[in-house]
Amino acid sequence: RGDSSLAVEAALPDVGALAPTLSGPLSIKGTADEADAGKWKVVLDAGLPYDGTANIAGTVAAGATAVDLQVNLPSVAPYAPGMTGGFSATGNVAQSTDGYTLALDTNGPQGVSSNVSGTVSEDFTTLAINATGTAPLGLANGALSPNAINGTASFDIAVNGAPTLDAVSGTVTVNGADLALPDLRQTLDGINAQVGLNGSSLQLDVSANSPAG
Repeated sequence: RGDSSLAVEAALPDVGALAPTLSGPLSIKGTADEADAGKWKVVLDAGLPYDGTANIAGTVAAGATAVDLQVNLPSVAPYAPGMTGGFSATGNVAQSTDGYTLALDTNGPQGVSSNVSGTVSEDFTTLAINATGTAPLGLANGALSPNAINGTASFDIAVNGAPTLDAVSGTVTVNGADLALPDLRQTLDGINAQVGLNGSSLQLDVSANSPAG
């Protein structure tokens, strides 16, 4: 049985020194206790700006690491101006002799959600990962300004094989979105789009209505 233990604690009064667009304190507190020879029980808690929290807990051992992750942000507004509401993520990573299994679920404002799960080989050369979820198109409005798009995109993507474009397949779908182009005095509504991914090839099918005809 192991008898070693480690502890760490650090704090930063204001993260603005590292991230000028943010403010507020950052704190980290963690422990690592050797449960058995070469097997450590690890707990790491972080206090984030704007009352956010993050936690990592689990066991770290050669060939048998397993950790859980939790992140909670009461408000995403400081990180994504123009959006309101909270964000949460929960997940885990487990190691075996064959590689790693992972699972991650996220939920956020305005319809943001995702589920990622799958396996990664021990040498990281082979992936078998699936990702599904939805995201508001409005996330792109900062880059599109003064234009604005509203609606939701859903995605169902898989990566099977070596981590290259050839291993990617799936679809991204948009139904009933609308786009405002103020400089052109034009609007488009009823935008429907489907993007099909199959390796390095892409298929695109888009339709929309213009009130101007």
